[in-house]
Amino acid sequence: MILMDAAVPMHVKARRHIAASPFPHRFTLLCGDVHHMPLNDACVDLIVSRGSVFFWERLEDAFKEIGRVLAPKGRAYIGGGFGNADLRDRICEKMMSLQPDWRSFRDRNLGEDTRIKFLSALNASGVLFDTIKDDSGFWMIIRKENDLEMRNL
Repeated sequence: MILMDAAVPMHVKARRHIAASPFPHRFTLLCGDVHHMPLNDACVDLIVSRGSVFFWERLEDAFKEIGRVLAPKGRAYIGGGFGNADLRDRICEKMMSLQPDWRSFRDRNLGEDTRIKFLSALNASGVLFDTIKDDSGFWMIIRKENDLEMRNL
């Protein structure tokens, strides 16, 4: 499993957690940016990114790059949310007790304007995608079909 982040402090934390895990040999840390991943074309079967998309500077470029590194039949799950309505509500209540303006921060990041911005960038990038917007949050599923399916489109 490859864990990628552009921030060196995140690598320091990840190294600590990996070393304490029962299977440290299963993880590889990679310093990289979603806009230009240091990976070969079509080499990744699954990408999961929760929460980072709200900080990407060039969405269209990032989505193209994800499409580039996905292997045939690969999937990328990009978005944010809390899993279910109950957990979302409990987290929101706790966060608002710590930071009263947190709900507006959450609503701005998961609101309709942001969803439209993501959809526009996905469409412009040319990747195949689906979206989910429900109690789990907002998720974009980028997919790459296999070569035979791509030829038959």
